[in-house]
Amino acid sequence: MVCDRLVPGETLSAVLDDISSGGVALALADTRVREGDRLRVRVRVFEGTIDTEVRVMSTRGGDTAGTIVAGCAFLDPSPHASDIVGRLLDRLNAPAAAPQREVGVRAALGIGAEAETASEPAPRVAPTPVRRPGIA
Repeated sequence: MVCDRLVPGETLSAVLDDISSGGVALALADTRVREGDRLRVRVRVFEGTIDTEVRVMSTRGGDTAGTIVAGCAFLDPSPHASDIVGRLLDRLNAPAAAPQREVGVRAALGIGAEAETASEPAPRVAPTPVRRPGIA
């Protein structure tokens, strides 16, 4: 980090508020970060780890007191980091899958389809008792 308000190597926790191919918006519970600061960002996502330097381009107040959102631009990201960002954006921008149609247990098992489509349920037949000779 290059920032006169932070100790070199100090770690700040942040929430990734937004991401694009050109940078990130970080929600921070630390108000020492200012425009022009240079930070190293490490973000772990399903696609891999984005590890690159960013320049803080803007700051604004966060959603709660004592927080800020820093808009940061990537500074010469590696091809690996760019690839991970691209795959992450592809996943986030993909259309949502259509919801699955509710299917009953019988239909899922392929049985009783005609009974489910009939307008009236089939009558139930009581089982016939079995009579065994010599047993009362």
